[in-house]
Amino acid sequence: MLLLLSLKINYPKKIILLRGNHESRCMTENFSFRQEVLEAYNEFVYNTFMEVFDSMPLACVVDDKYLAMHGGISPKLHKIEEI
Repeated sequence: MLLLLSLKINYPKKIILLRGNHESRCMTENFSFRQEVLEAYNEFVYNTFMEVFDSMPLACVVDDKYLAMHGGISPKLHKIEEI
């Protein structure tokens, strides 16, 4: 994740980071991301990651042609306007 963030910082117009279903608190606990961050860093760093994930877009349009999004976003979203 740190590599992706550094790429985004260095190439802001070429790199698009989207949020998927694994970038939620529940999923980071189920798939060990939380534990890995806590072992390597601390709770502050984990909470900072969660704030970053919360601010990431769920979808984007690439080159005015393609709608890009993760296939596992919430089933509670029914309209494009909700994204």
